[in-house]
Amino acid sequence: MPGLSGIEASLWQQSIKVLAVLTGLVGILYLGVHLLKKFRVTRLGEPSCIRVLETHYLTPKATLHLVAVGPARFLVGNAGERLTLLTALPLRDEEGEEAPKASITQSLFD
Repeated sequence: MPGLSGIEASLWQQSIKVLAVLTGLVGILYLGVHLLKKFRVTRLGEPSCIRVLETHYLTPKATLHLVAVGPARFLVGNAGERLTLLTALPLRDEEGEEAPKASITQSLFD
């Protein structure tokens, strides 16, 4: 049957086109998810009031995180599945100078 090879060729061409379109759509979805995570779009465009300012890895399963909640700063320890508030850091004024409060070492030992 000579007409069958033409149908098979057409079927292969259509299959390749469908596969290319699906690959493109998956790529666009992946890029969209990546961009949303990167720019951390929140509801109604509101900025997030909780931010992780720095992370320091002590061991593969133990880390220290400097977290900002509004103007307050906290040092948080993470060991495996356990999260512990280590200390609340002194607030800073608008010029970046520390407000006259207890030092970090005093708050650790109180």
